[in-house]
Parts: sequence; C-alpha cells; structure tokens
Amino acid sequence: MSVEKVTDEKLIPEDQAKAREALEALREILAKDIQAHHVSIGMTTEECRLALGRPSEVNRSVTANHESLQWVYRRYSMGYDLGDRYLYFDDGVLTSVQD
Repeated sequence: MSVEKVTDEKLIPEDQAKAREALEALREILAKDIQAHHVSIGMTTEECRLALGRPSEVNRSVTANHESLQWVYRRYSMGYDLGDRYLYFDDGVLTSVQD
C-alpha cells in the first residue's frame, strides 16, 4: 500500500486533483493502519516496522535480480507462547503474512 509520488506532467489538471485526493486518502488509511499495529499486503518494510516494531529475526534470500525477506515476530503474553508471526517481502514490499 506504499504511497508513491505522482508525476503531475503526465496528468491533465482535473486528474491531478483526483490523484492528489486519492493519495491523501491512502496516506490517512496507511497512518491509521500503522497506529493500530496492522499490516497490509503492499506495505514497505519501513511501514511494517513502524506498525509492528523490529522483528525478532530476519531471514534473507538473494538471487541475481531479487531479494526476499522473511521477518519473524515471536509473540508472548503473560508467559504464554502465542505463536510466531511471519511477514514475507519481495524487493522490500510485503507479499504475504502467516500467523
């Protein structure tokens, strides 16, 4: 859900305004998700770190043109193991979540 900069030169003026409104709405949704400690497919690693904090463990796979990351969050509450949560990233973008 990463919010990217819009190139105004490619849009006619009325579409520029619509694009700005859509981006502002996405920014608000993203900010609410981060504040609620919620992640969504399409978030960047930075956005996920803001939402959930630092992962307990990071596993990395690299090929010639691609980087994949697995972030592991160990979850405990009052001494009980709540199970691990896994976030999977391809080239810095969240592609999958496993609870």
